Amino acid sequence: MSTPISKVGLSFKLASSIFLSISIIFITIFLYNYNVILSIVERNIETNAENLAQNKINQVEKVLISVEQIPKNTAKLIEQITFSEEELMKILFAMVESNPDIYGATIAFEPYLFDKSKKYFAPYVYKSFGTLKSTTLGTETYNYHNSDWYRRPKNLGHAIWSEPYFDEGGGNVMMSTFAVPIYKSINDEKQIIGVITADVSLNWLYQIVSTIKVLESGYGIIISKEGKLVTQSATDGTNPETIYDLAKEKNSPQMERAANKMLKGQTGFEKISQIDRADGKNYWVYYAPIPHNGWSLAVIYPLGELTSELDTLNSRILGFGLLGIIILFIVIMIISKSITKPLRELALATDHIAQDKMNISLPEVKSRDEIGHLTKSFILMHDELKKKMTELRQANEGLLETKTKLEEYNKSLEDIVNERTKEILIEAKELSVLKSRFISMISHELRTPLYTILSSAEILELYNNRMNENEKQEQFHGIHTAIEEILELLNDVISINKAELGKIDLIIENFNIVEFSKKIIAEISGRWGSEPKLFFTSSQEEIIVNSDKKEIRKIISNLVINSLKYTPPKKSIYFHLSLNQDKLVIEVKDEGIGIKEEDQEHIFDVFVRGKNVGNINGTGLGLAIITRSIEILGGEIFLSSKEGVGTEFIVKIPINSLEEKIAENS
Repeated sequence: MSTPISKVGLSFKLASSIFLSISIIFITIFLYNYNVILSIVERNIETNAENLAQNKINQVEKVLISVEQIPKNTAKLIEQITFSEEELMKILFAMVESNPDIYGATIAFEPYLFDKSKKYFAPYVYKSFGTLKSTTLGTETYNYHNSDWYRRPKNLGHAIWSEPYFDEGGGNVMMSTFAVPIYKSINDEKQIIGVITADVSLNWLYQIVSTIKVLESGYGIIISKEGKLVTQSATDGTNPETIYDLAKEKNSPQMERAANKMLKGQTGFEKISQIDRADGKNYWVYYAPIPHNGWSLAVIYPLGELTSELDTLNSRILGFGLLGIIILFIVIMIISKSITKPLRELALATDHIAQDKMNISLPEVKSRDEIGHLTKSFILMHDELKKKMTELRQANEGLLETKTKLEEYNKSLEDIVNERTKEILIEAKELSVLKSRFISMISHELRTPLYTILSSAEILELYNNRMNENEKQEQFHGIHTAIEEILELLNDVISINKAELGKIDLIIENFNIVEFSKKIIAEISGRWGSEPKLFFTSSQEEIIVNSDKKEIRKIISNLVINSLKYTPPKKSIYFHLSLNQDKLVIEVKDEGIGIKEEDQEHIFDVFVRGKNVGNINGTGLGLAIITRSIEILGGEIFLSSKEGVGTEFIVKIPINSLEEKIAENS
């Protein structure tokens, strides 16, 4: 018979090799170019963010400095000179009128210090619709002595900026107050007599931050020393929400970590992920402190919008590159076919010669290169071979040819018989060893639970009257557990025997594998105890499979028991269910003793155990049962293990019905 020519020709192999090399070079250059451009864009974004943030911080600082100077100077003046109530009102009107950034101001005194008949004395001047108005803050319903803007500078002994608050009863707007304590010498002792403040409406901060516009969805925020969003408007008189509330709303742990750094007064630039405006965009955030009052400014950049043009450009480059590679592949194929055409003709001629078709037309020699030289040599070989084959056909006719074939046949038959005899002897020896191992294993594994049953029965018989109910239940529990171990061993042997004989009756039904697995694990955990810890997870609350519950139970229970048996206490076992297209994926990972690398090849065979199991009881049947159940259900199993670290089994089983498997086993 002739040898068929490979469907994958030399021209295709040549074109594929060149195509693959060029593709790898193109992809490497493309990725390198993309990463370099992206790093340049990132550096430019960081520089732009730093400049923008510092510019806004400088604007804020300029206002804060100008606001602070007025109450500081006024406080020094009041400490040196005693003013009347009318004069104090003139000072307050001058403070508010002379500085456009000051919304309101007050001079609040300690109880009965300004006027011995008045507990509260705190005249307040503020702006309202372009005019200046005045009021008095001190009333029984509004005790300014307990307000933060009064109490904190008094207790600290120095000027402070307050947290943002809604000044109900005063300016009735969102504001922050710069408060300076006022001191005077009373009875030769320096004492605080009150506090002078300058209130700043946060509207000017809103205006500064609102000018921070980065593409479509970028924005800026300012937070106070306690994490409040200073630029978050609040028209209902409540405090603004905090940066942590915003991080929680956006579902962004990275924003929360950035908030911690902002509250510490740090400067930084990092990426965050957040669910913003119902999308899952990534953002860059640059943050820096406002030195004068300890607040922080953050500028948030939308990553997708910043790199959209770069991504579009790279997509086009990639598209053109792929189109060029495809065109190049076609050209290479055409050239390769033209170059290898004489070789194909020679290969076809060789096929005819192999079929004893010597009267064929050979390709014409058109070139003087290596292929042309090969063609000439092949023509000479063909002519010589044709001549020799004619002579050989005549010489090999007759009895000699028949005798030679008969001798070769007899020798071949004898070799086959000898080889099969050796195989039968080896199989018989292996069967004998397997039988001995089986008897030894059954005896050893049955001995322990039988001893447990015997000892518990003797204890109940001898000390029944002396034992309380709990002690009796403990002995009965030991007997029950031992019986379950014996039944489990016998079921394993029966399962192996049925699988070997092909007598498996499958019952296919729909069921929720998540609930089914939880029930199996709960049963095993009840027998095993709380150590090692077993963690159950699932990618979905409900995964419906169409399979055989009995075989699924064998797989899950043997995997979990195997991990529990070889995992020390204080370690963990992880059981996870998921779907991968039309397959159920069962993953069992433990932190146990692991399997030696040289044992992994035969670990799924019957009665095979790892050499490092030590005194841990076992039959070597669990993994063999798992393998046969997986084969019955049309699945596959994968093993990953390292001695002393742990073992991971991954089982993939089709979730669709198994009618074909039922037909095979019926």
